[in-house]
Amino acid sequence: MLPRPTPPNPAWIMRVRLPPMLRLPAIVITTVIAGGALVAALIVGYTYYRGHLPAVAKAPFRDGFDGAVVDGGRWKIDADRGCRLEIVAAPGPRGGTSLRIDAPAGARCELLPILRRNLLDRLGHEPRDVSVSYAFSTYIPPGQTFSTASNEVLAQWHGSPDFFLGDAPGRGPAVALRIEDGRTFLTSGWDDAFVSGEGRRDRELWSGGLQQAAWEDWRFDVLWSHRDRGRLSVWRNGERVLDHRGPNSFNDLRNVYLKIGVYHPALDRQVYFDDFRFEVVEP
Repeated sequence: MLPRPTPPNPAWIMRVRLPPMLRLPAIVITTVIAGGALVAALIVGYTYYRGHLPAVAKAPFRDGFDGAVVDGGRWKIDADRGCRLEIVAAPGPRGGTSLRIDAPAGARCELLPILRRNLLDRLGHEPRDVSVSYAFSTYIPPGQTFSTASNEVLAQWHGSPDFFLGDAPGRGPAVALRIEDGRTFLTSGWDDAFVSGEGRRDRELWSGGLQQAAWEDWRFDVLWSHRDRGRLSVWRNGERVLDHRGPNSFNDLRNVYLKIGVYHPALDRQVYFDDFRFEVVEP
């Protein structure tokens, strides 16, 4: 009986024997090639998000919160335990329905509009380097108490830090509509460095009185940019209260994304939202 042949050792097949003097150069060359491929992939992705995204999201997004519940196909809910988001009759003489948010102290009770249907396009968030317009209405019921110790957020355009490139966590929003005792105000943060660090800037852009027991109509016309070509114009009840030129976002691979609702109230809070609109106004 003949002996059974020994199968080849896959490890032996895969192993490449190099003279000792060639092993280090081979490792260096392999690392350079792998690193070059990674850089090329990042450049392609960066070019896509910088160049392709302005061409999407052409269809206007509108929601008057007329359904029985928040439409999960159009909104992503980001809410802590204890938050309540309900569609109810709009207060005051407005008529129709609106979204009521009840937020316990310290909670995050927010919604993100899904402005694109394509999953890949969503990764880049909102259009960059084109003029876009956001509008919505807010109503703060009377009899509520506010604090000056910390401000609350009704709308924020959240940044998209590139954590894998070294961006630090905890960076504030690019633009935020905030409230505290006696006033409503707008803040902005920006950084033109590709990796945000000590060069980050934060500032207050506008301040006005805090209004309760009345609907307020807000409109934000924005060209998002971390450079001087950025623009931000804000209307409150039909009156332009801010016309800012200059950087208004961060130098990230992905652009900002909007969240409306109630973020981090010092005390229990109730706020109504209605008539949300978004559109690209400049191709």
